[in-house]
Amino acid sequence: SLSLSWPRPRSLGAQELISRTRGSPRSFAAVSEGCRSTPAASIPFVACVAAFLGALAARGSQRHEMRTRRAATQMQRINKSRVATQTKTEMKQDRWALIARAPIRKEKWWQFWKPVVIRVGLKVFTVSEFAEVLTRGVPELTNLKAMQAASELVDSAMVNDVGTAVVISATQQEADRHRMRLAAQCPDLTLTVEAMD
Repeated sequence: SLSLSWPRPRSLGAQELISRTRGSPRSFAAVSEGCRSTPAASIPFVACVAAFLGALAARGSQRHEMRTRRAATQMQRINKSRVATQTKTEMKQDRWALIARAPIRKEKWWQFWKPVVIRVGLKVFTVSEFAEVLTRGVPELTNLKAMQAASELVDSAMVNDVGTAVVISATQQEADRHRMRLAAQCPDLTLTVEAMD
């Protein structure tokens, strides 16, 4: 007589089920598929439980890793923002202004035709002449900036007894150097170096 023997299905252990599903983004589906494709008698209950727990641990590890990466990226952005803000603050705190103060000669209302002049000691300067004095004392100052500073001083003196104007802004050391050079060109001009807001 001819006897046929069928091979018994191989039993899947917990380690093999875990190794099949490890690293897969669909770990739970893979474990379920593995349990369904293998006869129930050949899969120990403990093996299935271990496989599910392993898949759960792998998925939790992936989520934790993603959260850690996102947190690290966010911290890098925050640190860059803090460094940029600190740099801007330090640059702003290091800006100093060279201030010039002088009155103008105020004519009577019927003498409106006379040009506005700036009084510096016993001398008087027109706006363009005063701008030339500024450029000689501060070579870094352009003609346009010098005219703007002279006009600012005149506008301020129109409503105050003494006009005030910012000649140039720089670091404290550079502003003090500009003050000494301009004072040498025009000793009677009141000059101060003040921190900018």
